[in-house]
Amino acid sequence: ADGYTWCKAPRLAGLPMETGALARQVVAGHPLARDLVTTGGGSVKARVVARLLEIALILPHMEQWVRQIVPGESFCAQGELPDEVLAHKDKIFALTIDPERLAAIRELRRPGSDYASLRRCYKEVQMAQDMFHRHGMTVLDATTHSIEELASLIKKSL
Repeated sequence: ADGYTWCKAPRLAGLPMETGALARQVVAGHPLARDLVTTGGGSVKARVVARLLEIALILPHMEQWVRQIVPGESFCAQGELPDEVLAHKDKIFALTIDPERLAAIRELRRPGSDYASLRRCYKEVQMAQDMFHRHGMTVLDATTHSIEELASLIKKSL
């Protein structure tokens, strides 16, 4: 009874939509994914192969990203949002969090690290809030709200 059903599938215009690795690879035009779907439908084998394809496709990018990391350099550098994003800022909802809560979450992930330090969390949250306000974005505080509550707030605002 707790297995996968179309009732739980993401929906667009009320219809269930495929959004997993197989769907992404078929839409991207990967020949192996398309052949697997053509010959056997959306089988378990096709879905597993699609996941493996995505790993193989993303791994070189991940390796490049890791090589770009410079130990000790700021994790969160101030930047600007692309014009393509700013063109839709009326639809953007920026999320913020109390720096002390962020530090507590990070401390669980990387105890004793600079990443989890209260000083760094205050700095990063302030940088983000400055950017949100500079661009006149709607800001929601995620410190004490569940994702469902945030989604409801956003839906009501649209």
